[in-house]
Amino acid sequence: MTIREIEEQLGIPRATVRYYEREGLLAPVRGGNNYRDYTEEDLNTLEKIRLLRRLDMPLDTIKAVQRGEVPLREALERQEKLLEDGAERQRQATELCRSLLRDGVTYPELDAGRYREEPALPQEAPAEENDGSPAETPPTPPVRPWLREPPPLPEGAVKAFNPWQRFWARSLDMVLAELVVITVLALVFHVSVITNDSALFSIGTTILIWLVVLAVEPLLLATWGNTPGKWMLGLKLEDYFGRKLTWGAGFIRCCGVLVTGYGLYIPIYSIWRHWKCYKACRDWQTISYDEENRYYSRVGDRWCWRAVGSILVSLVLVAAAVLVSFQAILPPNRGDLTREEFYDNVAVLSGNDFWSGRSLDGGSMWIDEEGYLLHDKQYSYAVDSQGREISYGDRLEDKPLYTLETDENGHVTAVNLDWRRELRTGGVFLPAQRAQLAVGVILGSREGPFALLRSPLLSAVSVGSFNWFGNGQSMSWEDDGWTMTACLTWENCIITNIGMVVMEEDAEEGTCHFTFRLEKTE
Repeated sequence: MTIREIEEQLGIPRATVRYYEREGLLAPVRGGNNYRDYTEEDLNTLEKIRLLRRLDMPLDTIKAVQRGEVPLREALERQEKLLEDGAERQRQATELCRSLLRDGVTYPELDAGRYREEPALPQEAPAEENDGSPAETPPTPPVRPWLREPPPLPEGAVKAFNPWQRFWARSLDMVLAELVVITVLALVFHVSVITNDSALFSIGTTILIWLVVLAVEPLLLATWGNTPGKWMLGLKLEDYFGRKLTWGAGFIRCCGVLVTGYGLYIPIYSIWRHWKCYKACRDWQTISYDEENRYYSRVGDRWCWRAVGSILVSLVLVAAAVLVSFQAILPPNRGDLTREEFYDNVAVLSGNDFWSGRSLDGGSMWIDEEGYLLHDKQYSYAVDSQGREISYGDRLEDKPLYTLETDENGHVTAVNLDWRRELRTGGVFLPAQRAQLAVGVILGSREGPFALLRSPLLSAVSVGSFNWFGNGQSMSWEDDGWTMTACLTWENCIITNIGMVVMEEDAEEGTCHFTFRLEKTE
């Protein structure tokens, strides 16, 4: 039976029939063409619903009766009591209105104290039996708290059972939380999520994002009654009685979303949980973390354009997150740099994953005010090239990391790096990261991240660029008023494509010398 036949046979508009389906009162099967196919049982269910609705029985009570949670007799007794109370209140209001009309007073003359508000509904007098004794009246069935009905949904609103509407709302909220985390990591800790692709870092970032969600979303639900994503998609989340969620209720719901909706990001299980939630919404079933709440769409089914707007906003936020993340590769001190500011920038960038490398021992460098690299491993010892033991806080080398030249104002005008190694066994990495750090500190203090990444000076001293150096040949590059000159000389050595210097076969010893100068030309 089609919905047209239902409409003709029962006289129920198809919009009402579909509304009952969305509310979970009716669940017709779908044929091979995905059209609804109503059975005689569905027809009988619709007639029952229409009959009970003639009693003004709320839909939630009808659903409770359908599921067997409330006996029909109990629901009818309760509805009878509500109707009687309503009739009594209407009678009292009618009598009061007649009294006011009979007195004929105007509003300025109205003495409200003369008309006492009825404190409670009066009890009916017991009927007299034939013998003159009062007859027993059956006790009024108590109104149980769990049968208390919520206020009706706003006009045009429907329960939020569309999985895609909920998905785009949640996506926008998650993108906002991600933007907060990326901004704090980039601007406060100088950590870029774009340049750091380790699995451990991704897990840590996801945990931070959910910590923001668990802290902010319950607060928004308790104060504003909404979140940006839900507001954008026309959704509204309330408790069972139409009030704002408390912070605790919002927090418990967020935990439910993380566990039930996202499956704690556990591989395979997370995909299965997403599918289960999608299927529940598609079948108009309430997800477990919303059983105590009212989640509805204020705009009915007219949310598609809101989803388009949400996608556009999310794309803008993602672009902003990328831009902010790239800001993390820039040094903290900008403009013309003093000697102290230069070395402070070197120390900060050396701890950034984008700039760090093997020649920097994979972490932030500890540099003193004179530019000497210090040993930063506690309870660990090192041995320098002369066989001397170096402990925590000692200088690792006998000369500064860079030799700086300054003008009369104390601003750095030239950076020099002189690196020499003698090899007898094994190999050593060229100081590519040290040269790149100097370029990043100088140009990064003057340019944005994208201009810095496009700089020919930065690519000229990358790890793979040393294959293009001729033995003893000096090469120069210019960018943004700075000139860089580099020269690589070696003997009995081979320069590999990963920037490593190894001895030639059958050679007893070898030498490698790299000089670098970054000079201001304007």
